[in-house]
Amino acid sequence: MAQPTSFTSQGVDDQERLLDEASAVVKEQAYYMKRAIDNDQLREAMKHASNLICELRTSLLSPKKLLRALHASVPGDAALVELLR
Repeated sequence: MAQPTSFTSQGVDDQERLLDEASAVVKEQAYYMKRAIDNDQLREAMKHASNLICELRTSLLSPKKLLRALHASVPGDAALVELLR
């Protein structure tokens, strides 16, 4: 069974693939979180926010790539910005 490696030992292609995967999950969770907020479903919004944050919490992506995933996926999303404050 292969152990996850840190971002420093991965190639550029792996970083880009992981970035694409993380960005897709972040976008999806941000969308569902916003829908839940709009429908006053705080518990659901928190669940999706937690999933979003868990996706960003990895040692497989460099910090620069993590920020890129977050900024590219949810630009200007006030609800997410307020939640992460």
